[in-house]
Parts: sequence; structure tokens; C-alpha cells
Amino acid sequence: MPTLSFFWGVYDFSRNKAAGKELIEFLMQRENVQARCDASDGYDLPPYAKLNDFKIWEEVEPPKGTVFNYPLRPASGQQPSLAASEAAPDVAVQIYTRGVHNQMFARLRDGQTIEQVTVGTIREVILARREKVALLKIVHGYGSSGVGGDIRSAVQRRLHDLAEAGQIRACIFGEDWAKADEATWRLLQAQSELKSDPDLGRRNPGITVVVL
Repeated sequence: MPTLSFFWGVYDFSRNKAAGKELIEFLMQRENVQARCDASDGYDLPPYAKLNDFKIWEEVEPPKGTVFNYPLRPASGQQPSLAASEAAPDVAVQIYTRGVHNQMFARLRDGQTIEQVTVGTIREVILARREKVALLKIVHGYGSSGVGGDIRSAVQRRLHDLAEAGQIRACIFGEDWAKADEATWRLLQAQSELKSDPDLGRRNPGITVVVL
């Protein structure tokens, strides 16, 4: 979804908060949002789905209607997707800023296989081990539909092979990253600071914890 990760707001230390809030309220009125959309030929998407009925996306050309589905339209089967939503916010921001997903898709577009695309991820694991990093959390996602995901499967398969070969100590898949899991519990006992990990207990299939 082509939106950026920032929002309008008023700082706590602002001298005139009331005026700032009034300005934001004014700018977010329907007619003003529509004026901005029209000025950008529909490139700037509104922040609310109820504003996706502006006519600009029907009128932009050539040809007319070519960007009609640019805003999300449930009738077309589109679903919202947030980049790196599987990760904790601070990690997700880094993934988004560095364009990790974009780079992976670019490699796929250029003819690389899923296995080849995952090589870069595994290379980072190897480098981290050499630098004596004790633990990694890999955010590989789990497919746009929320089930499966070829990249997830390839990364986890390769990590499992590394663990079997003794090149890493262990890998704990996100769906097992909970206190009830034996391997997770042993790790938590050894490194109690991990108990505050926001993904612990979420059964998040979009991550894998790697013990180096």
C-alpha cells in the first residue's frame, strides 16, 4: 500500500497546541483532502478508506481509469499490507527504511530463485556468528495471504540445516517462540532479558529466532 510511515501531530512542547490541532482538523476535512489528491493526480492517498471514493482515480489518464485500483478497493479483492508488520516497531522501521522487501522482490524479478534470494539472509547469519553475536531475530514474513510463504519456508529450511550441521546452536520458529516451548524456555532461563521480547508468546510465524 503506497503510504508513508509518518503522521501529522502536535508536539508536547508546542506553544500553541490549540491552533496546531485546529490546523490539522482543517486540513483533514474531506474537501481539503480531496484538493490535495487532485493536485497530486491521485498519488497522495487519503488516510481513511471512506475517502477512497474521490473521482480523481477514474479521471487520471492516459487511459482514463488506469489507476482506479490504486487506492485499496475490497471489491477488487485487495487487502491492506503493512511492510514488516511481523516485526517489532523499531525493527520494522529499519526494514522499511532499508527497503529489504523491495530488494528481495527485485532479485526475484531479475531471475533469482527463492533459494538464491535467501542466500543473503543466511550470509548475514554467518557474519553475525563470526562477529560473536549471540542471538538474531530474522523477520522473513509469512506470505501476503498470511499462510505459507516461499521465502519463509526457504529461510527456515536452510536454518534447520545449519542447526543440524552444528553451524548454529539452534533456531526457534516464531510459532514456537513461547514459554511453553522447551527450547524457548531454556533460552529464556539463560537470557532472562528475552522475556521482554514483544514477539514472545505471539506465535508469530513471520519471524525466526536464531541462537548462534
